[in-house]
Amino acid sequence: MSLPLGLAVALLKDPEGKIDIDLPVRGNVDDPEFRFGGLIWKALTNLVIKIVASPFALLANLVGAESSDLEYIVFIEGRADLTPPEQEKIAKLAEALTMRPALALEVSGVVDRKRDGLAMQKAKLDRLVEERIAAVATDDDDQAMFAEQQQAVLEELFTEQLQVGDPELALEELKAAHTTMSEATDDEEPQEQFDALAYGNELRRRLIELQPVADAELDALALERSNNTQAAVLAVDPELQNRTRIGEPQDVNSDEEEGIRMKVTLTAGAGE
Repeated sequence: MSLPLGLAVALLKDPEGKIDIDLPVRGNVDDPEFRFGGLIWKALTNLVIKIVASPFALLANLVGAESSDLEYIVFIEGRADLTPPEQEKIAKLAEALTMRPALALEVSGVVDRKRDGLAMQKAKLDRLVEERIAAVATDDDDQAMFAEQQQAVLEELFTEQLQVGDPELALEELKAAHTTMSEATDDEEPQEQFDALAYGNELRRRLIELQPVADAELDALALERSNNTQAAVLAVDPELQNRTRIGEPQDVNSDEEEGIRMKVTLTAGAGE
């Protein structure tokens, strides 16, 4: 058969090298065309097709998990560490691999250059702000003082990093854009009203765009994700070392809101 029999066998073979399956067949023995061997062959072919089309469904049944849980590892944007739910998922996957010793796991790290890049830009800016505030902060600073320090640092960074035009003039224009005049009343003249929160948010947005994130950093993120996943598998069972492989990193476009999904792949191990 032109089917991936090696993978099917690896998915079915238990640690003792045995394959135990239910293979129901149906046919009319009164039919002149009836051939018992043909029915068995057809049922076996359908079984193989079903197994290799949804290999994680079989593994999930072995360990009491959802197939979609085992097939994808989800990362927080811009990060390569594994959250507790993903660690539990990998533990289930490692358990399933120990129950199917002919299987191998391939992990190819992924990166969404747009979403991961933006998250890394935000993280870089946050680190810069925290470092500069920490350098001048005291134990007596209250929340109001922190907000003032944060705005001052953002303005300082903006004047340092803006490469086009006059940074000071750009800041004044930004402040003016977030300043309005109150309506005059019988008792009061119109007063300037400055929306500090909106101003700070816009200043932060512009600074995020100015933070450099090189392609090499994004490539490294993808590789770190695959390495961390492999390490989590081996932490469950070190004997899986020769059955886990790191594949080539891949670019993805993630539309999912919950994070960046990395698909893992099952293959037949050596000799299958």
